[in-house]
Amino acid sequence: MTGRLSNVVEIGPRGKAAFRDKLELDGYVAEFYVNPRHLRPVYHYLISPKGSRSIEIWGQSHSLETARQEAENALRFVRDSNRQKRAA
Repeated sequence: MTGRLSNVVEIGPRGKAAFRDKLELDGYVAEFYVNPRHLRPVYHYLISPKGSRSIEIWGQSHSLETARQEAENALRFVRDSNRQKRAA
């Protein structure tokens, strides 16, 4: 699995900072975002085919580590599902 969590910070439309990063696996991308407006930050992840705007799976957690683990599991699930479809 390729990717990194590099604490990239973007400034959103209302001047709020938002963490963003991504992981890639076999043609799918997990993108991470954080909503810092909550008392505890909420880390969101979106799983999409690379280059596509469609969202296959999404989730959220109060921990970046948990969100990353869930996203890695989701990427593996999508990869394995696609392998099974091709084998059938």
